Amino acid sequence: MNTHMKETVIVSEESSIYLGTAQPINLLLGKRSNQFREGLSVFVRKLSKQEDNQSYKTRDFSYEDGLLYHFNNARAPTNIKMLLCVTIYNENAQELDNTLSSIYLNVKNFAALGIPPEAIAVVVIFDGIEHIHQSIVDYFTKKFEVNDETNNVAERRKQIAQARKYEKLDGFRFPTLFPRRVSLCYQTRMRFDKDHGSPVQLNSYFLFKHENGGKLSSHLWFLHGFCRHFEPTYVCFIDVGTQPASDAIYKFYMALESDQKLGGVCGFLEVANPSVFDVTGAQLFEYTMGQVIDKACESLFGFIQVLPGCFSAYRWAAINDRSILGAYLEKVLDPSFIISDNYNCELANMYLAEDRLLCLSVFARLNHHYSLKYIPKARARTDVPNTVDVLINQRRRWINGHLFALEYVWKNSSAVSKSQHSRISIFLFYLGVAHSLYQRSILYFSIGIYYFIFRLC
Repeated sequence: MNTHMKETVIVSEESSIYLGTAQPINLLLGKRSNQFREGLSVFVRKLSKQEDNQSYKTRDFSYEDGLLYHFNNARAPTNIKMLLCVTIYNENAQELDNTLSSIYLNVKNFAALGIPPEAIAVVVIFDGIEHIHQSIVDYFTKKFEVNDETNNVAERRKQIAQARKYEKLDGFRFPTLFPRRVSLCYQTRMRFDKDHGSPVQLNSYFLFKHENGGKLSSHLWFLHGFCRHFEPTYVCFIDVGTQPASDAIYKFYMALESDQKLGGVCGFLEVANPSVFDVTGAQLFEYTMGQVIDKACESLFGFIQVLPGCFSAYRWAAINDRSILGAYLEKVLDPSFIISDNYNCELANMYLAEDRLLCLSVFARLNHHYSLKYIPKARARTDVPNTVDVLINQRRRWINGHLFALEYVWKNSSAVSKSQHSRISIFLFYLGVAHSLYQRSILYFSIGIYYFIFRLC
């Protein structure tokens, strides 16, 4: 790990009443099943025969559970104001460090303005314990002194590998001997300063999911797990590799705090280390034009078609609705959904751009009038594909998802009339969507138009 991470301090019991525990705990999302071994406690379970927003209940945590116990909404001295979700697949420790250190600088700015570090927390969710980078395994093995040798990342990976070998499975199927919906959770409070005496620390949760379930699965753990446990005021989504400016998250907070009608915000994404002579230079131009013109224009209408999942924030009260989270997480909430007759090619492509579905749901929420806003001064740097093949794979997902999600928005635009938006806001919404449809149709004919023009010339 880099120098910053080596200087990370794990707060001991003697130094603070809010403990970070190096002893990881097992969390289970969903109902207990006979296949789960003894000692696994349900993190969040769904209560049957209830239809309201309180139909999910978190498990009872004890003092030994560390930060999950101390920062529970019922007993914490201050509520969590901003809960951040950092998603990671197989990125290395350096990329994780860059993102966390950028978040830490934001926490210091919050503290300088009177918002205590206890009001900010970050949840890092690793999508599949088998797929994480070796540098991540080395860090958690060396830095966290775990008393139980069988209950750590390195050992858990070995156990799953042995189970896979025993069942003679390939790399795509998860062993039946191991529970799928269980995660190993490390908790600590971190600081990245050279001066270990700094009072500002970052409340951190590192969640290693047993099974690789995709980004939506990680959001399921975050939204139905940690958010329901902490009941934060705002939530922020960041991808590993994205580095927010030292005041970017604070600007999100101030925008949401100053306007109670704001349901979500996004900022200005810069391309990290662009070069004029490769594909990163082209993406720099695309990102800049898309945000300076498109995002700013959509923000005037009050409806931004997509708040990027790599850097955006939402008001928890705006998305904490059964219908909104149910639609957004439907593919992972109901495993039978993807093999049902209702799941077709159109839906499969649409869920490649699930962020767009969430934006429409927030804007058109029944009996509310939330808007979405672009905050250009909230800046962040993000990694982009630096080879043509990776770029093509990314754009294939984006273009397919954009097309089908835009069609979904148009077909379901009537839902806006059931919100409390004014007629002018609804008119501007339709105008913005119609403009996007026109723009998308032009793009599909753009290559032919260019060929026709240059051929004539």
